[in-house]
Amino acid sequence: MLIPEADPVRKVSIIPRGMALGVTLATPDADRVSYSREQLEAKIKVALAGRVAEEVVYGKITTGAESDIQQLTQIARQMVGRWGMSDKLGPVSVLPSDGAGPLLPGVSETSPQTRYLVDQEVRHLVDDEHAQVTQLPTDHRDQLDSLIHALLAAEARSTPPTPTPPPAWRCAPPNWSQKAPPPGPTIRNSPPDECGSLRRPVCG
Repeated sequence: MLIPEADPVRKVSIIPRGMALGVTLATPDADRVSYSREQLEAKIKVALAGRVAEEVVYGKITTGAESDIQQLTQIARQMVGRWGMSDKLGPVSVLPSDGAGPLLPGVSETSPQTRYLVDQEVRHLVDDEHAQVTQLPTDHRDQLDSLIHALLAAEARSTPPTPTPPPAWRCAPPNWSQKAPPPGPTIRNSPPDECGSLRRPVCG
């Protein structure tokens, strides 16, 4: 909504489902075979939005943004180490897609200095996007609050009411397997009680 290069939001839910505290569905208008630098930066901004909302609205952070942080970290590392989108490293690939060197599995092609530079560039990229995203809810707090109230109202209407459990048995169910009593003197029974069973018989 406030990030031009981000995919349009199709659906938002604040009802927890499984391990997710909420769901935001955003899909592009058309199929894509590649992404520009601006589009990838927009994905990082969107992934940072949940954590930034915690910082701005509640003043504290939780574990709820774990999946988003993993996603944005992976995007940032790929931008720097595979797709040549770092000004300091330039158009070189220092993170092979299979994670192995050309000679022995698990052997890295890059020097410790290069790996340190990758980490620094990833840190710089994420920090820069975080600063920009933090400014958005601050400048548009009224829109954020209106969206929150609208979601709360919509989810309250769409949530089905909790079914009322059936009332507990007030009387024991009849035992149909019980045998009939043997013949004896004529018995006059009193009227049945509220449960439909006969009270104490009266002989006469």
